[in-house]
Amino acid sequence: FFYQGLDSNMTKIMLDGVSLLDPSAFGAPNLNSINLNDVDRIEILTGGSATLHGSDAMSGVINIITRSITDGGVVSIEGGNDYQNRFMSYGWTTELGSFSINSSLKRDQRQSALEGTSEKDLYETDNLSLSYAHHFDNDELVIKGSLFNSYFDLDNTDFYTGKLIDATTHNLTVKQELLSVDYTINTTHRFYTTLHYSSMYLERESVDNYPALYTGKRQVFRVRNMIVPTSYSSFVFGVEKEIQEASSQWSSKDFSINSVYLNALYDYGEWGFQWGGRKDLISNVTDQNSYNISIFGTLPHSRTHVLVSTKTGFRAASPFESLDSPDLEPEYSTSYETSFTQPFSFLNLGLSFQEHHIENLIEYVFISEFSGSYTNVSGETV
Repeated sequence: FFYQGLDSNMTKIMLDGVSLLDPSAFGAPNLNSINLNDVDRIEILTGGSATLHGSDAMSGVINIITRSITDGGVVSIEGGNDYQNRFMSYGWTTELGSFSINSSLKRDQRQSALEGTSEKDLYETDNLSLSYAHHFDNDELVIKGSLFNSYFDLDNTDFYTGKLIDATTHNLTVKQELLSVDYTINTTHRFYTTLHYSSMYLERESVDNYPALYTGKRQVFRVRNMIVPTSYSSFVFGVEKEIQEASSQWSSKDFSINSVYLNALYDYGEWGFQWGGRKDLISNVTDQNSYNISIFGTLPHSRTHVLVSTKTGFRAASPFESLDSPDLEPEYSTSYETSFTQPFSFLNLGLSFQEHHIENLIEYVFISEFSGSYTNVSGETV
């Protein structure tokens, strides 16, 4: 899909703050792996998202937040011959703290993603998450862990691009495993520290006339701090290390990203501004800097909301893209946005002007029906 006029691989899609982008593939992840019963809300972030969540979030961040019930429970069961969906969530509170457990299982083989074909695609996913919270006199401790698994069996799908094609010889299976743990300390509601670790393993296999097997791994270590000195200001800063790997039966590729970032927000009610910066040190790539500046406010008489922002970002070629194209340059983006939103009693009307300058755009170019390579496009304005 497209967000703010940019391609899907320029949007960072996250599950509880963990990126779902596959280092062994190209483009956006398949959202059929998400069970809607698990979803509590979806956050759409722009502006400072590139400095907080990674410079590759050039168009923004879509963060899917899963449920966490502290008291009571929910059970949901539905299904048929080709469809089963089970969900359970339960939470309870004791003197030791608050506990929550979520579990879901979904299996769907009702239809094919490509119209006109009789063979049905298979989507399977299961999720287990646990959380614990304990309140002290002025502090709070929160620990959350989750395990996420999915499996796809997709027909008529191109192995290298993930796009649907009208060819019965193209079949693709995808396995995904995701483990994440967060440890958060809240001190006097003014200082927050979160320690994060996540590990993702993905496996894609072509089972057609041209068999191939690719695996991808991603590990993220993060320390994030937030200070709220006043009711109208907050500062977020932290360090992060990310390791990505991709391999096939022919070759392998890996790299690491070490990052430091700072983001500040001042909101005075009618007007405010946000700014942030991020520095990324990438193995085998020149150090990169990105920033964002946003000014927002409300006009006094019309109550029109106004936003003016500019930001930069970049995306290094993934290990998968670099397997056969090791000389790919990183993508660079510079974006400008001006938007107006007018609230009414029954609806909001918005108007947005955006311009994106992309350098070294990475695209897949077919050489023949079954082969191609990734290459840089000199520049593009959207």
